Amino acid sequence: MLRWLRRLLMSPKPLAQIVECRVSSDRVFVSYDDTTARTIELNDVQRVIAWKRDRWSFDEIVVTLELNGNDAVEISEDATGYNELVARLESTLPGFPMTDQWWKDVGFPPFAENPTVLWEKRSHSGATDRP
Repeated sequence: MLRWLRRLLMSPKPLAQIVECRVSSDRVFVSYDDTTARTIELNDVQRVIAWKRDRWSFDEIVVTLELNGNDAVEISEDATGYNELVARLESTLPGFPMTDQWWKDVGFPPFAENPTVLWEKRSHSGATDRP
């Protein structure tokens, strides 16, 4: 058997995927496909990165919210509420760019991850909200 096929077939079960997110003025509520859920305080978001996941025949845009500690949450453009989440980030996080300012950087070229830092929390050293 081909080595890559064996790795694919023997790989562990994939992590639960977020299927829905709902936003309030200061929180994001996410529901996973394994029926678990969690609440994320927007104040805990340290950095937001947009990138692309190669799905063989198409690409999937993903927004990763890096939180306090080593925790992170990946929200796919396919999740219900994704557009509302991005709109809330634009209106809540100071300096967060509008979608039309970053989407092309992430979307092209096709089938490349193109990670792009959209926002970082202001540090105590006076660094800006955006790179």
